[in-house]
Amino acid sequence: MVSESNRGGADRTTAAGEERGQLLFDVPEIRFTKLFINGSFVDAVSGRTFETRDPRTGGVIASVAEADKEDVDLAVRAARAAFDHGEWPRMSGSERGRIMARLADLVEERADELAALESLDAGKHPAVTRAVDVGNAAGSLRYFAGAADKIHGETLKMPGQFQGHTLREPLGVAGVIIPWNFPSTMFAVKVAPALAAGCALVVKPAEQTPLSALYLAQLAKQAGVPDGVINVVPGFGPTAGAALASHMDVDMASEFHRIHGGRAPHNEGLRGEQPEARLPGAGRQVPAHRLRRRRPRHGRGARRRRQLLQQGRGLRRREPRLRAGTRLRQVRGEVGGEDEELGRGRPVQRP
Repeated sequence: MVSESNRGGADRTTAAGEERGQLLFDVPEIRFTKLFINGSFVDAVSGRTFETRDPRTGGVIASVAEADKEDVDLAVRAARAAFDHGEWPRMSGSERGRIMARLADLVEERADELAALESLDAGKHPAVTRAVDVGNAAGSLRYFAGAADKIHGETLKMPGQFQGHTLREPLGVAGVIIPWNFPSTMFAVKVAPALAAGCALVVKPAEQTPLSALYLAQLAKQAGVPDGVINVVPGFGPTAGAALASHMDVDMASEFHRIHGGRAPHNEGLRGEQPEARLPGAGRQVPAHRLRRRRPRHGRGARRRRQLLQQGRGLRRREPRLRAGTRLRQVRGEVGGEDEELGRGRPVQRP
């Protein structure tokens, strides 16, 4: 069955799949396409929507509300209120674990529907989504449900009559950005430990696969997670993602991406607060987000650099071209306290 609001796109997807013989599951009902803020599904402030498509056929599955900066502000405000004044961080760990275990049970009970939704939105085989994606999501929730009542500090031995101990407390509001390839698994892997610790969350799923995150948010509400603790704001990286990553009322940002995928949200925050920086010895100013990372002094990269130096190999891949009147000479230097030859046979320009 498919809801009336999204029947056209789903029917086209079903028809295309049947023609190609690729439809291995029943098309689930697309029930949740709005933003999930403070325990309710609401439209975006701007009223804009975007289309999520079936990657197998390109057909439109549903139109999803598109979150922007104003919507992220509302979601963060709801999460902040739930953390500062709500019951979730003040519950005992065993009570939070009981609610999370109930959520894991609901995920397993709705595994077929959730797997079909994930297969439709992510283009993955239903057997994979059923065993891997949904199975890992339920397993992560159940694991951290058992860890919720085992968060404790340590007693420290102190001199004299003093007593020292550590106390672990929830951090606050967590902003979570998850990728498209394992939507349900990444949702649970990011959300479960934060819930166990007593934090509140704002989750931005990938714009390619927003449906499973909205479905899981509704299951969390049914399991007993208080309103405002989990908020889901589907949208795009330069708008919703950048607003969440740079929000000043978010205590921690957790992202799962490759280097280039996560650079834009952080650069937006850098451009807003540190527009320019002056390099030492340079006469011009450059944007802060254009500064390159330092070369590592420790670890695997640093060891490789030292090996190249000790072997007398240059670190540049391209050799400078010889010009008229250029002669070759040996360059000597000290590496590790020993006089060794560096850049053996490397062209050096003399004035």
